[in-house]
Amino acid sequence: MNTEIIGVTGDIKRNLQTLFGTPEGTLVNDRKYGINWDGVDSPPEVAEAMLMAEITEKVERYEPRARVEDIIPESSAEGVTTIKVVIRYANQESTSG
Repeated sequence: MNTEIIGVTGDIKRNLQTLFGTPEGTLVNDRKYGINWDGVDSPPEVAEAMLMAEITEKVERYEPRARVEDIIPESSAEGVTTIKVVIRYANQESTSG
């Protein structure tokens, strides 16, 4: 599973890349750090909802300078799924809706 982060740069983007690239439970000092990808094998609607909740919760907990704006799953013809996570800086107004 690939994750693409859109909307932030610098150390916030690096922190999020590390967070999204770390499986939950693998960091010895903080077993909650990382993303639990167990739900991706669920039906698409369930998987998307679980992933949105997981990513949103972890961003709020581990990178409070950022807010999740949207999560967009995209599948390629080769069957590779990329999760695009649209992030805004926490001190910015939302641009959606």
